[in-house]
Amino acid sequence: MFRLSVLGQIELRDASGNDVRAVLAQPKRLALLVFLAASRPHGFHRRDALMVLFWPDLPEQRARNALRQALHQLRLALGSDVLTSRGADSLAVDLGRVECDAVSFEDALDRGRLTDALQHYAGDLLPGFSVDGADGFNAWLDETRARLCHRVARAAWALAEQCERAGRSTEAMEFARRAAELTTDDEPALRRIVALLDRLGDSTGAIRAYENFVKHLRRELDLAPAPETRALAKAIRTRVPKAVPVPHSDAVDRPSTTPGPQRTRVARPTLLLHGFHNLTGDPSFDFVGRLATTEIRQALNASRLVDVHERDAPDRANDAAPIAEDRAAIAVAGSYHLVEDGWRFEATLRAAIGGRSLASISMVSARRERPWEAAQELGRRVSGAVAGHLDPQVASWAEVVTEPPSLDAHRAHLLGMELHLRGQYRDAITHFLAAANLDEGFTIPMLWSIQASCNLEEFEQADAIYRELTAHRSRLSPAEQLGCDYFGALLSGDRGAAFRLLRRVSELVPDSEVLAQLGRAAVLFNHPRYAAEVLERLDPEVGWIPSWTPYWRRLTEAYHMLGDHRRECESAQRGRRQHPESIATLLYEARAYAALGDIDATRRIADEAVSLASDPFATVGDVLFTAARELRAHGNPAAGATHLARAIDWQRDHCSADRNSASARMSLARMLYDAGQWEDASATLVTLQRERPDDVDVLGCLGCISAREGNESAARGALSTLRRKTGRFHFGKHLLWSARIASVIGDSDDAQSLLRGAFARGCSYDIDLHTDVDLSLMSRHEWFREILRAKG
Repeated sequence: MFRLSVLGQIELRDASGNDVRAVLAQPKRLALLVFLAASRPHGFHRRDALMVLFWPDLPEQRARNALRQALHQLRLALGSDVLTSRGADSLAVDLGRVECDAVSFEDALDRGRLTDALQHYAGDLLPGFSVDGADGFNAWLDETRARLCHRVARAAWALAEQCERAGRSTEAMEFARRAAELTTDDEPALRRIVALLDRLGDSTGAIRAYENFVKHLRRELDLAPAPETRALAKAIRTRVPKAVPVPHSDAVDRPSTTPGPQRTRVARPTLLLHGFHNLTGDPSFDFVGRLATTEIRQALNASRLVDVHERDAPDRANDAAPIAEDRAAIAVAGSYHLVEDGWRFEATLRAAIGGRSLASISMVSARRERPWEAAQELGRRVSGAVAGHLDPQVASWAEVVTEPPSLDAHRAHLLGMELHLRGQYRDAITHFLAAANLDEGFTIPMLWSIQASCNLEEFEQADAIYRELTAHRSRLSPAEQLGCDYFGALLSGDRGAAFRLLRRVSELVPDSEVLAQLGRAAVLFNHPRYAAEVLERLDPEVGWIPSWTPYWRRLTEAYHMLGDHRRECESAQRGRRQHPESIATLLYEARAYAALGDIDATRRIADEAVSLASDPFATVGDVLFTAARELRAHGNPAAGATHLARAIDWQRDHCSADRNSASARMSLARMLYDAGQWEDASATLVTLQRERPDDVDVLGCLGCISAREGNESAARGALSTLRRKTGRFHFGKHLLWSARIASVIGDSDDAQSLLRGAFARGCSYDIDLHTDVDLSLMSRHEWFREILRAKG
């Protein structure tokens, strides 16, 4: 096995640790090896492409000979099996024979192992390296350096956020400082990092990160930071520091003995750990209780969530020592006894002041001769329960779960939540299912994984998880049972029942983030007034809501459906201030301005969107298409046509760059259809139909094109096929498309029946229905206006 190190250093060593000088001494030979190993996607590379990268100025035959000679020398130095061929034209590096730190770094990121990834990243890719006469390789190297630096900065930022949520302030600051060092061109990310350092009490580090960023802007780009970045720095400079000096035994937190400012850390909450009651009646077993408290103390100290203070008397749980008022204090007590030939432990978490019960831990057991196994499990479970109550993202649910998780399960769940809230649903499901433990009663991650599967429209998977959870329904808490029933109703297409069940959940977990899900359900059930009410009850700066851009989507949709476009616009602007990097919030604002008839503001938002990158919740094409439809629906068809043309141009470019994206091509077909370019739309859809013959959207849109082109026979054939669609998980979409076709044909009665049937089978009251070019043909009918009129 050869070790190729290219991050922060340049090394190539054999299995004995010796330098492979024959490769290191030849820059182009080394560059070829690095490109074959580290370029993405992994796999085979065509020889003619490599010739262009490394020998662009040579005639083809000489370039081919040069490549052949370089490969021959690599095989001599590394062995004949390091390079593999596929036919005569393609070759690759066998990554089972060459271990490359850049490959390990990206693979760890792809698998969500952020800490492992940061350990691999020692610095820039091939620092200070370039190859004369190989402009293509040098361009790849510059681009890949920037990409890897951006990825490691995002990973460090994600870890900083995770540690902050878990109460591990010191680690959070370390990761945030590293993210700041690596963030050179992403100003919104820099603002988040500066704010995080300030929240953690490291105002000096926050200002230092800001000043380094300013220097980079001036030196590299001759630019000044944005006003909001300057305002953030000014606010930190003038604010009294939040942290206070606290002595601590850890070396990283000790006050410096040298002159200069004293390092600070954020004070942690205090936890009172009481002794465990020995219920066996045999004093010789008192050591088992001491074993339990020792393991719990060690687990909590390792978690760095709380400062642990032990109390010896287990019968004085309410006799708490005075605690600073600004600390959220918890008390832990428990008992143990023998059942047949095994130990049984129970533990309780209470508020140290007032004694309110926070969580109970049961089902912890071990064989009589191995009590330490139960003690170790108690340590994991208690630290997980403490993390749940201290973490603002899950604290609202911590008291209603059946059993608290272990700390590892808690962290896996948090990582799943973070990925979910960023729209990375598939990766999130992996972490949710790893965190869930039906035997121990930690099932909340399974509810999240069902929602993530629904977001991916992978309803069979959602149903399988739901059924597995239902099999253990009797062991769920009342709130978890209602959550399970909610997904059962949702998967059966009964939106009314799902909405009502969520209202009951919100009563059990009042003022929690479940209101966000309830607001979403209310919007999709055409109850926008209620949706706006419950969403406004939430503080968008609390819990996991700050990480969830779609909160602003649902709030603005509710106001849009109510026709209150001023409040819609204000809410969209609030969302933009919270998520300045998100293109999705631009979409919400563009929709509001278009509905208000403000053509100039809509154009300004569209221009800004074109300069940004898409995110998981919206693309540039979505912003332009939404603006176009809203302008047309609100009496500005000419301005709408202009935005629609821009949307089509952008979407075509996007489809060319990502030919495998069926959703992108479907979006292009819908845009072309709205523009009346039915022949081009049909060509795109026919290609999609060969790949996805049963796709309801493709079949429905082709049927609408037939109706628009006057081919009533083909349109009615598509309509008949759609109406015959059976099976679960269509949720009325097939009937919605049927209603569109009937609307274009002019069959009002059939369109009405089909549209009502679609909603009865689970079709959501999508905000775009009122801008739908086909259904709007029915807008003169009272029944259509009544169907779309806001309820509730």
